[in-house]
Amino acid sequence: MSEGSIQFLHCMKQREYLEKALIEGLMFTVHRVMFSPFDSSSELERECEPVFDLMRRHLMGLGVASSEMRETMRVLCHGIGNISMSIPMICFTEVQHGRRIGQHGRSYGRFGLVVKRRWLARQGADRVIYVGSSTPISKHLFHLLADKRILSIHKAPNGTFNFSNAAMIDAIRFASFIEQSKNLEEAEWRIPGQFSFFGGTSWEGVKIPLPISEIEFVFVSQDSDIDPLRSVVRFLSSKQGCTSPPPVIVFPDTIPSSPGATEGPAAP
Repeated sequence: MSEGSIQFLHCMKQREYLEKALIEGLMFTVHRVMFSPFDSSSELERECEPVFDLMRRHLMGLGVASSEMRETMRVLCHGIGNISMSIPMICFTEVQHGRRIGQHGRSYGRFGLVVKRRWLARQGADRVIYVGSSTPISKHLFHLLADKRILSIHKAPNGTFNFSNAAMIDAIRFASFIEQSKNLEEAEWRIPGQFSFFGGTSWEGVKIPLPISEIEFVFVSQDSDIDPLRSVVRFLSSKQGCTSPPPVIVFPDTIPSSPGATEGPAAP
C-alpha cells in the first residue's frame, strides 16, 4: 500500500482542545500501557523455568551464596517480564483510504486533525505493536525483557542486588509501543514522551508545535464550528506564511484523499 493511501488522525472531544492544539501544539497526555504475556499463572510458571535458571547462574557469578539464593531470587523475580504503568504520549489512528471513521469519531471525539506522515516521522512516532496473551510473540517478548533485566543485575554498594535502571528504562520505552491485540482495530501510532521514573521529568502536559503546513484537514463536530475554526486556521496560516491552509470540514464518514478532493458526507 502506498504512503499516500494512509492518513493519520488525532481526535479530541471539545472545540476548545482543537483550538489550543492549533495555536499551542499537541499535548502529551498520560496513557496506561500494559504487557501481560500469559493467560494463566501456570503458563507463567512454566515459562519462568529458564528465566530462573539464567538468574541463578548470573547471581552465582556475582558471588551470591547458595544459602542466600532463594530469598534473593524471590525479591528480584517480582513482576519480571511484565509491565504496567502510565506513560505520557500523543496518539494517532492510521486510516487507510476508504475506511469509515464515523464510529471512531463518536468514541474519541468529532474534533480532529489529520497530520502529515513526514511530521510524525520527525517526532519519532511509530506504529503500535499489537500482542495477544500466550502467543508465540508474547512469549518471545517476555523472555527478551526478562533476560535483559536479569543480565543487568548488579551488586549495589550497600550489598543488595538490584536491576539496572537503564535496562528498565529500555523496557518501558519498548512497552510504550505495545498494545493488547483486542484493540487491533485502532491501528494506533504513538509519539512516546519522557516519563518520571528513575529521576526523569514527565512530559505530561508538554506540547509539541504543529505547523499549519503539516496539517491536511481540520475536522469539527458541526457546521456552526466551521467559521470559528476557519478563522483560527487563516490567522495561523498568515502568521506562519502557509499559502495552502488545510480545509476545515465537519467530521466526515471517510477522510478525503487530498485537501482538494470533494469532502465526504457528514458522519451520522
